[in-house]
Amino acid sequence: MSCNAAAVRFSIPEATLRRYIKKQKNEEILPIHGGRFHQTFNKEETATFVDYIREFNARGLGLSSIQIRQLAFQFAEANNIDHRFNKESKFAGPDWLRNFNMTNKLSFRTPEATSTARLMGFNKVAVGRFFDILKDVRLKHGFTSSRIFNADESRLSTVPTKLPKVLTPTGQRRVSKIVSAERGRNTIVVCAMSATGVYVPFLIFARHRMKPELLNGCPPGSKGIAQPIGWMNSDCFIKYLEHFAIHVKYSKDVPVLLIVDNHASHISLGAINFCRENGIVMVGLPPHTSHKLQPLDISFFGPLKTYLAQACDTHLVNHPGEPITDKNIGPLFGTAYGKAATVNNTVKGFQATGIESYNPGIFDDSDYAPAKHLKELLSQIATI
Repeated sequence: MSCNAAAVRFSIPEATLRRYIKKQKNEEILPIHGGRFHQTFNKEETATFVDYIREFNARGLGLSSIQIRQLAFQFAEANNIDHRFNKESKFAGPDWLRNFNMTNKLSFRTPEATSTARLMGFNKVAVGRFFDILKDVRLKHGFTSSRIFNADESRLSTVPTKLPKVLTPTGQRRVSKIVSAERGRNTIVVCAMSATGVYVPFLIFARHRMKPELLNGCPPGSKGIAQPIGWMNSDCFIKYLEHFAIHVKYSKDVPVLLIVDNHASHISLGAINFCRENGIVMVGLPPHTSHKLQPLDISFFGPLKTYLAQACDTHLVNHPGEPITDKNIGPLFGTAYGKAATVNNTVKGFQATGIESYNPGIFDDSDYAPAKHLKELLSQIATI
């Protein structure tokens, strides 16, 4: 019987009865819901529906709340299930969706935009080949955690893409938050980090001449150069390798492993010759796999940009009407870097990618599902 009927029949407060039902873990004895309305889907139907949702998510085709509600209605109609969904709008209700998510431990999250090339690039064959190369190199040179590095660059903007929520009166239609300019000024940060938590930062400023004061407030040991275009090229990467050599002790007898992506600046002839002459064994990531295989992308650059956005916002609040220029980049970057460049972030990044500790089985079939799905889809299109 329903909770309401049981409470009346046995003279028990309904709230008390519901509380005890909520604590009850044996779902075979008591109903899952414990409410006055019956469940729309039974256990088997719910499991089928959840598996369908997870399969879509694994293929990079995650469903929104509107799509889930519409799909629930179609699922109930197709299987002749008695339901209370709105037959005019052909949608399940938001209350049903909320309870469905709580019961099945599902939640809505903001997805990361991932291109088709990345979904196709991260496949079992390419990843397996990378781990085979990594294994051979590690066995040949006997690299320990302290001699395994990952290097890459990322763009930092003085105008953050995500702004913090602000407290406003209820009913206010438009809410504004001051930023430095309509378009942010970009600075490139190049960084290498080891599996033991050693970081080597380097800045590329979009200007014609470098001034020493631009590095005021940067982490100790940082170096910066000026590059008019404000982007990484082969010459900039060689200068970074020279800076890297100052902070990381290595030689041909005691080499280090440097893992980089396949950007053109990283695999130029000058960079390859420098690495060979100075005891750097450089291994490249497969194309379009850095979002899964690069420790810096997994655990460092994301927090760094978040903390930089917070530092920029604090600066503008404390200095109203004063835009952020190159002179402010050093202190703002130094503040964000101090929070993001932690040993914990490093360890998590290398573990999540399976690089250190070496774990070629870190990814399962669900990680390769998008590539498999797109390959099957493209083959179907080709036959039409």
